[in-house]
Amino acid sequence: MAESLTPADRRALTTVWVGLLIQLVTVAGLALVASNFGSPLMAGAARFAGIGVPIWFALLLIFRQRRRVLAEQLEAAELRRARAAGDDPALFEVDEEEFMIERRKLETLARWALPIVTALLSVALIAGNWIGWSWEYSTVFDRQVFRAEERTVQPFLVWWFAIGIGLVCFLMARYAIGLARMKEYRLIRAGAAISTGTALVCAMAAVALMVGKYSATCEPLGMYVIRLMCLLIGIEFLGNFIADFYRPRIPGTIRRPAFDSRMLGLISEPGGIARSIADAINYQFGFEVSKTWFYQLLQSALLPLAALTVLVIVILTSVLMVDADEQAIIERFGRKVTVDGRVKVLDAGMHFKFPWPIDVARRAPVKRLSGMLIGEDLEAVRRKDETANDAILWTETHEFQAEMMLIVAATDLADLSIHARSLPGDPADGEGSPQAPDRSVAVSLAMASMPIEFRVRDVEKFLYNYANPPVLIESVANRVLTNNAAGIDLETLMGTGRQAFNEKLRADLQRELDALELGVELVFCGLQSVHPPAVEEVASTYQDVIAAEGGKNAAIHAAEGRAEAILTAVAGNRSRADGLYRAIQERQAIRERFSPESKEFAEAQKRVDDLLLGNPEAGIQPLSGTTAARIAEARASAARAISRERAKLAVFAGEVAAYEAAPGLYMQRKQLELYNELDRIRKYLIIGDSNKVIIEYENVEPTQIDLSSDG
Repeated sequence: MAESLTPADRRALTTVWVGLLIQLVTVAGLALVASNFGSPLMAGAARFAGIGVPIWFALLLIFRQRRRVLAEQLEAAELRRARAAGDDPALFEVDEEEFMIERRKLETLARWALPIVTALLSVALIAGNWIGWSWEYSTVFDRQVFRAEERTVQPFLVWWFAIGIGLVCFLMARYAIGLARMKEYRLIRAGAAISTGTALVCAMAAVALMVGKYSATCEPLGMYVIRLMCLLIGIEFLGNFIADFYRPRIPGTIRRPAFDSRMLGLISEPGGIARSIADAINYQFGFEVSKTWFYQLLQSALLPLAALTVLVIVILTSVLMVDADEQAIIERFGRKVTVDGRVKVLDAGMHFKFPWPIDVARRAPVKRLSGMLIGEDLEAVRRKDETANDAILWTETHEFQAEMMLIVAATDLADLSIHARSLPGDPADGEGSPQAPDRSVAVSLAMASMPIEFRVRDVEKFLYNYANPPVLIESVANRVLTNNAAGIDLETLMGTGRQAFNEKLRADLQRELDALELGVELVFCGLQSVHPPAVEEVASTYQDVIAAEGGKNAAIHAAEGRAEAILTAVAGNRSRADGLYRAIQERQAIRERFSPESKEFAEAQKRVDDLLLGNPEAGIQPLSGTTAARIAEARASAARAISRERAKLAVFAGEVAAYEAAPGLYMQRKQLELYNELDRIRKYLIIGDSNKVIIEYENVEPTQIDLSSDG
């Protein structure tokens, strides 16, 4: 076959060969990177790049067959010239169409091969959108599905691969687009469009990898967009395939392939869009705006302005300003910059570094207090700002106040429930009961908010040990607050025990944060407000309980006051009364164990007597109060009775001595004394039968008998 290709034809065929090889290398490279670095994002990019392999292969078949058609046309032209010159040795006239075998093959290839490739691609893209993916559209941002260990390992290194592959695909697409502007080579637009799409996907993956270290949703978002692009392109291919059946066919021409994406064509050839916009503007204004000097100046200066913008951005990213309350750490190619084996920490001031993305600075406020409010809700804070001047009563529902619900202990209720379950006659408390004892603990609910203020103590630990330290601090604070609140009752938490609770809470939280090596120091941590929930009349009921508790406490204090007054009146002071009570109790216990004549009982009795009557030798003062008065009165009464009886004894002794000295005289004197007393006594004479006595009272005279006398 004679050489029939022009330099442009050779360039077109070479472009298709190079495009196919680049697409194969791109798919293999992306798949290898995805496998070695565990990157689902790069795996999705490899699947997208795989669309271009059959497209470039179909274009290669078309252009190879086109080369044969051109050679066939050249041979036919030479045959016609030979016939015209009479040099044709053929005996019979032969129709040239019978020798156009390669052209018929090209028409058959364009009629069947291109639609079949389109149909297979559309089915593969649409069906493959639900096959081979480890996540669903609705769960792409679910952290349980797309966990941290499933993201790209060493994203900065993979970023360079994505940038390099995308740049090669972009250059290939630009060269193919330039060649496709020639009418004979417009079919190359399909390969240029898919190469542009591959470059766009690689650029998008590079952005997701770079920003992914600051936001966990970047890589899932990139995967979502790539998968959606595959679905949209598959739907477009299917629509083009169906629309081709209704497009008119022009003999001798190859129609635009259905796998030539119009959507990607808008990106691969933006100049066409610009020309269309310029034509529309020219039509609207009535003259060619694109031919004015300003438009031409802007068009000619666009590239220098873009280059200047990039240069300014590079210069600006080379200067780092660290605020007065901050420290910064420089990352170079994703690794921390070190000096003498230690991480270099930049203090406040101006510093110079390599431009982004070579050097990236990470900052942390080390001299500024950072704070958070446990139980904070952004919507609640907004409502709070709107009602900042309103009075907040915890007995009323106030959703705008940032609070969280805690479970706190209720010791009194727990003791009451245990006592109720242990009452006699409880069926569950009987002997041999098969049921286990109820060990449930009574609890209460409380609404609380806790502000936290902390300072960064170690900037390296704070920036690199955890992805989001404030979120971790909030989680740990929630856990520590819940654990500590479960061990204290609501009354103590709302009352005088809050200060001690806050001190213990801060110490526990600081210990937990130090164990996690978070690199922060707590400056303040404590409860801001604590009260029962204000829903369903809980707070008002609790207020009634508080009022009842106040009444109970008042009654207790009144009783204690009366007891104090009684004990003070009885014993002089309460401590003396308590000591006497204990001594009497001990004496009673000793009496039950020992006999009253024992030494132990005597000692116990002596302790009681010392506390009652005093003991100067032991330094014990006599008892004061009403008890002392009664003891003194009893002593005086006893002394009077003893004196009286002693006086009677002395008189009796004198009577005995007088009787012994002169018995007759003593008897006469006693008789005379008796007669002397008779005149003051009324006397009754009873004569007759003693069984019949009649007493008549005529004049009642006062009795002369002194009933109060001793005689």
